[in-house]
Amino acid sequence: PPPPWQLTTTPTSAARPLTLPATASVRQGLMYDAERFFTAALGEARTSGSARALDGALHNLGTFHSQVGKADAAASYYEQSLEAARRRGDRHSQAVTLSNLGGLATLTGKSGAALQYLREASDAIEGLADRQLEAIVLTEFGNAYNAMADFAAAKASWTDARAAASDAQDQGLIAVTT
Repeated sequence: PPPPWQLTTTPTSAARPLTLPATASVRQGLMYDAERFFTAALGEARTSGSARALDGALHNLGTFHSQVGKADAAASYYEQSLEAARRRGDRHSQAVTLSNLGGLATLTGKSGAALQYLREASDAIEGLADRQLEAIVLTEFGNAYNAMADFAAAKASWTDARAAASDAQDQGLIAVTT
């Protein structure tokens, strides 16, 4: 199954009006325009002084670059987003970004790094009671184990992900893990 890449929405800030057309550009396949809008949103987030907007803009650029196959740029933006989320103490954002870093590491053949990121993501979501996010992380674990040819562990992770997605009533994730 493909990893569940996520674009985050930037909170109400000067960057938000730029995030919406960037996302629309991605959906329309206008990647040059999307990159310009996401980069402008990052500039606005930095200017605004909002740590949450900065985290969101960095994360969105990481997701954009992962979608267009620029793994090194994606990892750099994700690492910056992770640092911003850690400074804010936002465990949910940390887990989402760590999960995306894990998925990116899996796709680039770095299974050991993928498992480390995903273990950190699991630690970050402990106590959050977010079954949807748990399903996302478990799906990525399954993808990592599958890439390592540990098919029993992959199946177990995907089975657990499906249960978590079912609990969260997330039909999209249920379909991905089936």
